[in-house]
Amino acid sequence: MLSSWKGTEEEEEGEEEYQPGSVCQYCEFCKHCGECDKCPCLEGDASPYCEACQHCHFCYMCPVCETACQPGSIVDEMSGALFQMIATIFERQEQ
Repeated sequence: MLSSWKGTEEEEEGEEEYQPGSVCQYCEFCKHCGECDKCPCLEGDASPYCEACQHCHFCYMCPVCETACQPGSIVDEMSGALFQMIATIFERQEQ
């Protein structure tokens, strides 16, 4: 889901990752929120920040990301586990 959009500064060695399906994955967008004041981009504008403009609506979550949504936190673990459980239920129903 979010892995398709990560800047060129992809994961540094040793950097922790959020759990698959965790709502905390949206915190990845916070590193680009400082550029949202330059958005929206004009059609055809290829500035590096233009790709991030579509994610500016997630910036309201950043205060939560800074406090409760660190990789491996209880919020990360629980929301990831809940997502995985729901996905498993739907997969079983399809079979």
